[in-house]
Amino acid sequence: MRRLASRSIQPIIDITKKAEIITKDNLNERLPSSRYKDEINSLSVSINHLLERVEKGVLREKQFTSDASHELRTPLAILKGNFEVLIRKPRPQEEYVEKIKDGIVIIDKLNAILDQLLTLARLQKNASVDEEVDLIFLVSDIVTSISEQYPNRSIQLENKIYEKLYINANEKSTAIIIENLVQNAIKYSPVEKTIKLILEQGTDGIHLYIVDQGIGISDADLAKIYQPFFRGGSHELGRINGAGLGLSIVKKLCDIYKINISIHSEKGKGTTIVLLFPPAILHS
Repeated sequence: MRRLASRSIQPIIDITKKAEIITKDNLNERLPSSRYKDEINSLSVSINHLLERVEKGVLREKQFTSDASHELRTPLAILKGNFEVLIRKPRPQEEYVEKIKDGIVIIDKLNAILDQLLTLARLQKNASVDEEVDLIFLVSDIVTSISEQYPNRSIQLENKIYEKLYINANEKSTAIIIENLVQNAIKYSPVEKTIKLILEQGTDGIHLYIVDQGIGISDADLAKIYQPFFRGGSHELGRINGAGLGLSIVKKLCDIYKINISIHSEKGKGTTIVLLFPPAILHS
């Protein structure tokens, strides 16, 4: 009887021993599974799935830290190099002015990266859905504001909704989503091309289309588009400023507020981004 009891609890002993040696440094390890499809085996499988999720999360954090360090160190190294060149010997005033202007551009980029990193950090906390947002008014206000910011660009809003409606969300967060997407459309489109925003109501919710005729995105890049600091490998991006954090922020906010986002793009022809907001609250 004792031998039988000892044999029956052996799988639990094996699992316990393995679990005790798993740390953050060897998260790739997994608990042994039983040859029997019993409760102990189910527990082992569930814990292994948990370990797999934790491992993927830790790897994402490590990659993010590495990418963030690179994005910050590169401009700092350039800035340091420029200053070192300036102090080696006296130079014409024009060269000092030129290098200082270059330094200001680099500092502005660093500030933009830090601002977006802070935004990402704040998004790690759960945001509360605590207000009704007038979506039509918000989109219209954003289009007006960005049009004033870029007077040489054509940004058009086509509203196909004729009822007053609201969505459950946070107004500031929703504005960040839309502003980031419109800014991207401007950034990656020729000056002479029009950016269109189209609002329409469907049976599944409210659709907001952001349509540009820009450089487009390849299928390979679309698969990685929400990764922090990812900016694609096309030569066009070398001329365009950015940290590659905007779409990461957009995706996190969309996940928080249950907004479905899809991107349809073709290289050289442009991109259409579709935001699907949950069914709206109608107001007379």
